[in-house]
Amino acid sequence: YDNDKARNAWKLSKNELTFPINSPIISYRCCNDKRFEFIRQNGSAKSIKSIPIGNLQSPSAMYDELMMGYSAAISFVDAQLGRILDVIDELELWNNLTIVLTADHGMHNGEKGMWEKWTLFDEATRVPLLIAHPQSPFHGQHYPLPVELLDIYPTVLDLLHIPGQRAPKPFKGFKPYPLQGKSLAPIILGNRLWNQQQSSRRDPVVPVLQSQRDSRSMPLLLQDFAVSQVLKCSPSFPTTTTTTGLDLQQWKDCDLRLSHHTHEQALMGYALRTPQFKYIAYFPFNRSSWKVQLLQPSLQLQELYDHRNESTSELSHREIINLVQHPDYKNIVNQLKRQLVEFIDQKILFRKRPFGGE
Repeated sequence: YDNDKARNAWKLSKNELTFPINSPIISYRCCNDKRFEFIRQNGSAKSIKSIPIGNLQSPSAMYDELMMGYSAAISFVDAQLGRILDVIDELELWNNLTIVLTADHGMHNGEKGMWEKWTLFDEATRVPLLIAHPQSPFHGQHYPLPVELLDIYPTVLDLLHIPGQRAPKPFKGFKPYPLQGKSLAPIILGNRLWNQQQSSRRDPVVPVLQSQRDSRSMPLLLQDFAVSQVLKCSPSFPTTTTTTGLDLQQWKDCDLRLSHHTHEQALMGYALRTPQFKYIAYFPFNRSSWKVQLLQPSLQLQELYDHRNESTSELSHREIINLVQHPDYKNIVNQLKRQLVEFIDQKILFRKRPFGGE
């Protein structure tokens, strides 16, 4: 990466490298380390040269070095995936194998002045999801609606066609929780194969598909959105609106132990992503009952981003203008807010605290 042409592969504009000025500060989260240290001798020696990360007010040399490291990691993973696929070819396993390729989270690479994850922007919440199944009639097709990582487990169960799937009986006072994800098997198998599978089950799944567009196109699930969430804590409710430097480090990851930092304010953020929009809202989170309080969020705790007419090359760089207070988007905000609140109230299961009395 010693030439300008290579650097253009990850080049971002100044606007894209800066946290959106009209987005709430609670949405900012960067980074595990507050300073970046340059490498020496290809990483074998520690450099004494370091600069603050903050809102990425840093020289381009830092950005290039981080992107070279990230690109190297991607290249390494790609090579290992190639080795696995080569073995599948050699052993001729394609007709008896289902492959799921995904990731646990996305990654900010400088967009909006942030690195790493911990946000509800598309950079952190969008991940690749590829599912290869030998019986699917839709090889190589792209599903146009958002889905969730929670959907993978029920999908695999259905694709394996485990007969008579039923919740296990409680044992020793333990009652299993129902799965919160939805199966993607109907859109992988198509209507014909899915209906054949359902006819042989003792516990057929409730219809989840919209009407079939045509036999060559993937059917669409009734749920046309995906939900992501993140928990944020602050010693007190921030009043500053600055968007420069480390002043944005007011909201942080929560210490989930109740005995620690009980004076902190905790807010659970939810992002509802449709093909056209992303709506984000933060709600009070009770760390004793482990439940979200579905109160009306203030405008300072809401966001709306318009993804219509967005090209593939732009990816998520369009999430730089928060439109939640724009009068032309009032009806859209209200509609998505109702949709999100109903989903949280009806679909999300709040369990007991994972750390007990701690």
